[in-house]
Amino acid sequence: MSTNAEGRTARVKNPLKDSARGQLFMLLFQFLFGMAVNLIGMPSEASGAGRTATTVFLAVHVLVAIGLIVGSIRVVVFAGRLESPPTALAWVGLVVIVIAFAAGILNMMTGSGWWSYLMAASATVSLLLYGILFVRPQPSR
Repeated sequence: MSTNAEGRTARVKNPLKDSARGQLFMLLFQFLFGMAVNLIGMPSEASGAGRTATTVFLAVHVLVAIGLIVGSIRVVVFAGRLESPPTALAWVGLVVIVIAFAAGILNMMTGSGWWSYLMAASATVSLLLYGILFVRPQPSR
């Protein structure tokens, strides 16, 4: 934080922190849409309005997953401009997001609950990693 000429506190831009916050929000949306699909069932298991709803929820779930991969790459880029610990966390976050994405695809292909569990566990680890990146103090300039 810095103080401008009028005495107000101005926020210093921190793209790493902003990207980590974005990842946290997307992970929360992933959880909500994933739970909706899990509760209603896959589109092939539902009928009527439930089928329409679960199709929309599943589509949003997939789109947010793609957004999480893109966001993870952004976090790696921004973390690369800093010292080693955030860079390592960012790379692990990217790997874990890719694992969750792959587990989601395998879950759709096989219907095995174990892939769903791996997806949820990966999302939990990602939530912790991006939470750490978000709350860590800014480096002094």
